[in-house]
Amino acid sequence: MLELEAGAFDSSDFVTWQTEQAERENREHELLREQHRLKSLLAREAAFHVKQKLLEERRFTVARQQKANLKRLAEALTVKEQKQKEAVQVASSIAAMRKRSRLAALRIYSERKFVASHVRDETQKQLKSMREKLKADNERKTELIKKIRIAESAWLLEKSTASREIDFTYTPGLGLMEEMSLVELKERLELLRKQTEYARQVKRNAILNEKQKKNELILELLDRISRHKNARLAAVDSTTNTQKLCSTTSTGSDFSQLEHLKLEKQLSLLNKLKAERLALTGPKRAPPENISMINTLTKIHKKKFMENVQWRQGEKASFKVAQEYTDSMHHPKDHLRNSKPWKLPVFC
Repeated sequence: MLELEAGAFDSSDFVTWQTEQAERENREHELLREQHRLKSLLAREAAFHVKQKLLEERRFTVARQQKANLKRLAEALTVKEQKQKEAVQVASSIAAMRKRSRLAALRIYSERKFVASHVRDETQKQLKSMREKLKADNERKTELIKKIRIAESAWLLEKSTASREIDFTYTPGLGLMEEMSLVELKERLELLRKQTEYARQVKRNAILNEKQKKNELILELLDRISRHKNARLAAVDSTTNTQKLCSTTSTGSDFSQLEHLKLEKQLSLLNKLKAERLALTGPKRAPPENISMINTLTKIHKKKFMENVQWRQGEKASFKVAQEYTDSMHHPKDHLRNSKPWKLPVFC
């Protein structure tokens, strides 16, 4: 204890151990970066070979389809020529038939015209004679009716109890078919007008009530949408604050140790695929092997991924808060999730 208090020992062993641990971690990170780089290059080479194979298959199928198309085109041309010849023959035969039918139609039209004129003259003569007979019969009937009425009214006028004249405008039920009077007809028309007016008023009130109910439903929906939006904004503000606190305390995950043999196998496979690609396409400019640039790209992708994850978490939290605030058991619809300004509808 006295030697320790006097400073007999130093921290050289701890420093060496700390440097060894730092070097080991650096080597692990370097091996991990090298493995990611080799995997990406292997994926590119494999994609190139797959693309070459697909191109060969497409060329083969295109050539086969072109041959089949040429064969079908030649067959179609022969069929078309044959159809054209047949169409010319059919057209010539149809033209001859139309000419013959036109001549026959003209001959039939002239015959029909002659027959129609003859029939019209005969019918006019018969109708004229019938009209003369009917006119004579009507005159004879009217004379007989006049004589009968005079004979019937003569003996009534001689009695002292002869009926007086009746005013049919105020006395219903005395006509030939017991027609109603003009006063009764006016009353019924007035009642019908009042009934139609009452039915129109009832229909108008029903339409106004239905329109008022629709307006109330729309206003309720607008109120609910505004409540959802306010709750969502409050949830987004709270989630952004929590995400800022979590980002300051987040730490990286530990990576497992990599084996050198696995890296050597991947490198040999990559060189083999690259040689095959160069043999097919010729030499190209080699991609830059700058480790710092690769690290920068990986950091950018990681940052974007974390931003997307945080945004999704914020959306879920805002939906949950909106449900609790509005006492709704379902998720908001798609037209309620956007952040665009909402316009009031115009009611006609």
